[in-house]
Amino acid sequence: MELSDLATVEVKALMKGEKQILLLHAKKSYLLSITRKGKLILTLAELSPSTL
Repeated sequence: MELSDLATVEVKALMKGEKQILLLHAKKSYLLSITRKGKLILTLAELSPSTL
């Protein structure tokens, strides 16, 4: 598969002006963050069941 064959999503569209969003995958939550320097960080979110 070529890179040009992959679906493309603009981070700006995904984040909608926010610095952090929650991504859900395989019953787990991940926090996608944009740093002050504009880098992306994806971390496993440790959330309590009441926040989901």
